[in-house]
Amino acid sequence: MDIAAMATSLKAASLGTAVSLAVTKKAMDTQKEAGAQLVELLEKSVQPHLGNRINIRA
Repeated sequence: MDIAAMATSLKAASLGTAVSLAVTKKAMDTQKEAGAQLVELLEKSVQPHLGNRINIRA
């Protein structure tokens, strides 16, 4: 294999790795945002006055 072909092959592999890493980072950011939104939704849904008393005379 000549040097030019080897250099091209290494550059293509490097580019593939960089693209894969960028996609993975984007997916992680998206999941982080979704998790933060879920936590916010759960915090808003808490109703501390519910479940404090049991009606045993019903």
